[in-house]
Amino acid sequence: MQIPNAWSVFNQLATPYQKRPGYAVEVLRSLDKRLAHTRGTARIADIGSGTGIFTRQIAEHVTNAFAIYGIEPSIGMRDVACKQDSAKPIEYLSGSGEAIPLPYRSLDCVTAANSAHRFNRPIFFKQTSNLLRSGGVLLILDNLPSPNLSSFHDRYLSFQEEHVSSYKRGMNSDGFGGYFFMDICSELVRSGLYFDVTKYNWEHEHSLDASSFSELANSSSVNLKVIEAIGQTQFDRAVSEIFRENVSLSGRVTMNYRTEAVFARLAVGTRVGQP
Repeated sequence: MQIPNAWSVFNQLATPYQKRPGYAVEVLRSLDKRLAHTRGTARIADIGSGTGIFTRQIAEHVTNAFAIYGIEPSIGMRDVACKQDSAKPIEYLSGSGEAIPLPYRSLDCVTAANSAHRFNRPIFFKQTSNLLRSGGVLLILDNLPSPNLSSFHDRYLSFQEEHVSSYKRGMNSDGFGGYFFMDICSELVRSGLYFDVTKYNWEHEHSLDASSFSELANSSSVNLKVIEAIGQTQFDRAVSEIFRENVSLSGRVTMNYRTEAVFARLAVGTRVGQP
């Protein structure tokens, strides 16, 4: 399939993307409880699965998961994902938030981890409402900067803000060069397709050595704009300096995240239109 423009950038970011953090384990425990009624037969699709960071967490922590699909438009990201070990088998498929290649009413859960901001979300909500079984679970989550940042993480975000004037910490990319603060709860309520829309926040840390931080920094689409502004050499030098100024005696730095998770259930009897 043709890769939507909002995703094409990730072909070049696929390899360093693996250094990004996973998500707070509490979100996976909460998801597992919501799928208890399936008694270990849950079919789950992770949309915009990237290199499979959250998809593999589902495989490891969601005991009720039976079949797991990773839907990703970028072939570079899928190639990296397929090479990673997983606690349960994962089938990676070409697709996007607007074109999910799975049958009508075939899923118990749809997830989107750090990806929904690049979707055409009204279309995505309609797509998922057709794919989910009645009462099925939709989970949209993101890793955002914690309100309680380490001095290192604060300095790194300030560096991004200094060089990309339209970006502020906590914003999401729209996939076309702009940034915005996403309010998934309000969007889901307005869609009229889902009920029991609930948001949770869980704090967690991500520890990195110099090499891992450099790769993480080079996986950021925001930093692609920084590199356009100051060049790769100056960017690498600045990132190294930020690390050196804040590194601990153990040779590592800490980034502080808040996993923001929005759960919703498909309203009983919802039918937008069977394909």
